[in-house]
Amino acid sequence: MKLEAETGVLLGGAQIGSDHDGHTGSGFVSDIVAPGRGVTVTAKEMAAGATTVRIRYAAGNTALASPRRLTLRVNGVDVKGGVTMANTASWTEWKTVTVDIDLKEGDNTLTLILAAGDNGVVNIDSFDIG
Repeated sequence: MKLEAETGVLLGGAQIGSDHDGHTGSGFVSDIVAPGRGVTVTAKEMAAGATTVRIRYAAGNTALASPRRLTLRVNGVDVKGGVTMANTASWTEWKTVTVDIDLKEGDNTLTLILAAGDNGVVNIDSFDIG
C-alpha cells in the first residue's frame, strides 16, 4: 500500500513542498528541521503481522552530518532504532530506506517525526507498506 506523505497530517510546522523535481504524487513533506515536526499517515484495512515500510526521501543538504535520523512510530509506539537515511547528492535525488514494522488488524498510523536526539532535515515523499 503506497501512501503519499503530503496527504498525511503535518506535525509541528512541517510543510508541503513541490519545488524539487522527482517526487511522486502532488508534492512531499518538507521543513522537518526542528523537534516535533513530521507527518502521520494512516494505512487502512491492514492485516496484522510483521511487514516492511519503504520510506522515500531526499536529504540534499550535504553540509549536514550523514546519516540523518528520524523517529518512526507505529500506532504510537517507537520503532526500535528509528529510521536512518543517508545523504542524497541533491534535493532532487530521492532514495528509499526500508524499515521492519509490526501492524495490527485494521487501521494503523505511521508517524515519522524529528524527536529528541534526531537530526532530521529531510523531505519525505511517500510510505510504501508491504
